[in-house]
Amino acid sequence: MSVTKPPFTPETALAKIKAARDVWNIGTPDNRLEKTLWCYTDKQIGVSYQYEWHDDVGQWYRSSGNELWEFNASGQIEQRIARIYDVPIDKTERKFR
Repeated sequence: MSVTKPPFTPETALAKIKAARDVWNIGTPDNRLEKTLWCYTDKQIGVSYQYEWHDDVGQWYRSSGNELWEFNASGQIEQRIARIYDVPIDKTERKFR
């Protein structure tokens, strides 16, 4: 599997986001993650995202926010800045199943 490296284009930025989303969704199948391209530069990608999860007692939450990823020349994240908001929801309010 090849690593997507900077400089990014619309296509490679989307591929990087898809790879990150797929890794999360394979590892935590009950807590689906959705990521959307917000913006990109040669070495940065901004995404908005949402996911749902539950704690040990069964309370569901919807987490959403924005992330900014900055990559080195090898395609590894050097810096990640995130703003995450967790909102309690009822199980019947889940969007992602």
